[in-house]
Amino acid sequence: MWSLNLALISKFWKRGSGLAFRSAIYLFAFTALSVRPAMALSCERSATDVFLQLEAARDAYYIVEGRLDFDPELLPTSGGSGLNPEPVRVPAHLSGHLLTNGEPGAPIALDVLLEIHCHEERCGPPGESGKNYISFVELRETGSIIYSSPCFGHLFPSRFELEREWIYACQRGDDCVPGWQQY
Repeated sequence: MWSLNLALISKFWKRGSGLAFRSAIYLFAFTALSVRPAMALSCERSATDVFLQLEAARDAYYIVEGRLDFDPELLPTSGGSGLNPEPVRVPAHLSGHLLTNGEPGAPIALDVLLEIHCHEERCGPPGESGKNYISFVELRETGSIIYSSPCFGHLFPSRFELEREWIYACQRGDDCVPGWQQY
């Protein structure tokens, strides 16, 4: 594909002599060559995307909004090169309330493990310790886990009232709109 783009640029370069034409060719070349890296960075999802993904396994997860505390020194700084098959597990404490049946539920405080997956140079960003998050907590035999990866984590800053309302709508069975359609 890139050789085709370069062949087209070369062909049209000879035809056009104006500054505007050459500027357009430069812009086309830059855009064509930069699309793939931009696509690699556009993998963020909303809390409703995760809700829809986990809906079939609803009994294995619960949704908590609250403060997450952990030791930032234990977080991985980079994934190195290639796929890192072993996640880094960081102990954390989550305190807040359950989000159930479309409204705030019972208060909850529990110890969890942040399961941080890395791919290439990027690791799942759990955010800052001591902040409020909407967390999808998975119940496993080994304990409560919050999954975090560079693109598809289960941890969201709870800074938007609207995101919480979208989760409530999903729980009530109202329209549950995927994140890419919400904005």
